[in-house]
Amino acid sequence: MFRTGFHVSPWREVPSGELQAMLVASGLTEVVLETPSDDAWPSKADDQHARVRVAALRVSTLDQATIREACTLASMWDAETLIVRPTVEAQSAASEPSTWRVLAAAVEPFGQSIALDLSACPEFDARAMAKLAKYVNDEHVRLCFDLGAYAGAHPFSHWEVALQRVVPYVGVLWLAEFSGTPGDDARPPLGEGTIDYLRAAEIVRPMRMDPLAVIDVAPPRRRRGSPAEACAAALEQSVLHLQRCGWFDP
Repeated sequence: MFRTGFHVSPWREVPSGELQAMLVASGLTEVVLETPSDDAWPSKADDQHARVRVAALRVSTLDQATIREACTLASMWDAETLIVRPTVEAQSAASEPSTWRVLAAAVEPFGQSIALDLSACPEFDARAMAKLAKYVNDEHVRLCFDLGAYAGAHPFSHWEVALQRVVPYVGVLWLAEFSGTPGDDARPPLGEGTIDYLRAAEIVRPMRMDPLAVIDVAPPRRRRGSPAEACAAALEQSVLHLQRCGWFDP
């Protein structure tokens, strides 16, 4: 069984209590938040009986001050990982070893680790990611590998080969679909895109590693019913698909 969480940020219209109940019913007990947009999620102190814990926070910046603020928030939720997804303008800087070391130094006082997400950077393929991670060789800075984003940004680099290259250095596996259409970021329920999650599980399982796997689905563009109904349907479909693929068994 892979340790699996849910990216809650696309579902802000669903009350946190209702969303937590859905997750627990699906067998999921961890979530990933965006900062600062999800700062209203109940903290550990506010909700001591919460059955869902915050496993990681995601930020879209390399600014050290912002990252330190995010680390403080992560401490409030006892989140052990900060996922850093640089903006397009900052992607070149994120590919420098010195940037990785600066990030590691920023989170070290908080006892957290960094998962750097370069999956959507067209100029930085899996071979380059693995080479850089091996060179930096810092246990506090790992990769976040977004299967759907990588497939969309690298049409000539198959996601399966890419995953095989980066998996030794991955701290977070971002489970998102790719429709097959370049530029389409719809993120439908798992099983409706081009990613073969049965094959992905076969690649990851022999590594005897424990990355955080994060289900990322978004509200449909043409929604029927309430946001909560749409979320419940997408969550149920995605979890069932992963179960069929042997990804996890709640």
